[in-house]
Amino acid sequence: MKNVKKAVSALLIISLLISTVFSMGGCANTTWSSKYNGKQLNAGVYMFYLINAFYEASQAVTDSQSDPFTQQVEGKDFSVWVKDKALDELHRYYAIEEKARELNVTLTEEEKTEVSNTLDTNWPNGYSKICELNHISKESVLAVNENGKLAEKLFKAIYYKGGSSEVSEKELSENFTFISVFSESLGTLETATPNEDGSEGALTDEQKAANTKTTEKNTKIKELFKNTLDEFNKKTGENAYKETWDYFFPKSNDLNADVEGYTQKNSEALPDVNVFPLKENAEEEETATEEDKKTTKALRELANDKATTIESESGMLFAYKTDLFKDRAKFELKQDEIIQGYKSEEYAAMLTDLAAEIKDKIDVNKGLTNKYGAKELVFPEQ
Repeated sequence: MKNVKKAVSALLIISLLISTVFSMGGCANTTWSSKYNGKQLNAGVYMFYLINAFYEASQAVTDSQSDPFTQQVEGKDFSVWVKDKALDELHRYYAIEEKARELNVTLTEEEKTEVSNTLDTNWPNGYSKICELNHISKESVLAVNENGKLAEKLFKAIYYKGGSSEVSEKELSENFTFISVFSESLGTLETATPNEDGSEGALTDEQKAANTKTTEKNTKIKELFKNTLDEFNKKTGENAYKETWDYFFPKSNDLNADVEGYTQKNSEALPDVNVFPLKENAEEEETATEEDKKTTKALRELANDKATTIESESGMLFAYKTDLFKDRAKFELKQDEIIQGYKSEEYAAMLTDLAAEIKDKIDVNKGLTNKYGAKELVFPEQ
């Protein structure tokens, strides 16, 4: 699923800890990139976004083996898209700070120390090289990453419990649930090699024997899942799923004892809970296979605290469904995944709108941005 780190785009991409302090010759002062509401950012913040935009655009071109500068991204020339994206992110930097001021969200000294320590740890691990090539300073990097940390904290101040637009438990329960599953693959039957004239060939005796063995095992797997569901339906109480797993796993191990490289299941290896969306996503529906749609439909129709088995061409699935808040500890562990996945796009849109509102009030250093674009970036040799 999507999360808040995606929502704020390049701000949180640790692998691109890049910022630059330039002291260039010439008439234009290129040591700063922008000013807004009394805060001036140095040139490196713009360069950070420029480099990050370059990488993003490189992944979006049609032909990754050809010169990106001869191609387009979203209808724009490569260089134009990179610079526009960098400027958009620069505006968003200030939008985050603007919204944080409105909600009185700031970083504590402990949080600033955490960001600084993370930078110190990552700096020698490959980042210093690209920084040296682009005259990069740690001070600028730190400013960018503190803004990224502020974006994370701001998200929580808006959507988490007690936030300005808190997502209620009712709303979360209407949109998501927990599904716990375990599965087993079904064997694939051998097929005959076609004759030279293209006609259907005949199975060899060896293939026939293999298919008989596969069919017998598939039958046993299906029977195991049927019996497992019967066992679950006999049980009551909060430990029903765990007790069902304890019934299932030794029998599954026995069925797979002759499989080379098979990892034996055990009592402590209870499959993890999965966050499952209860409402349709048009984009995902377009790319889903008919088999996926069938499984999704069955899971959405399943009632809370109930289990079912689902058979597909590839295997058998046992699924157990529970409300998000049945187990508070479990919800706390999954809270970030749930809320960030649910609200990240809305959050990104809010920041984009706010950035557009304040854009004309931001003093961008045209001397810098006109002089430095995608073609002026320097990257380490591979």
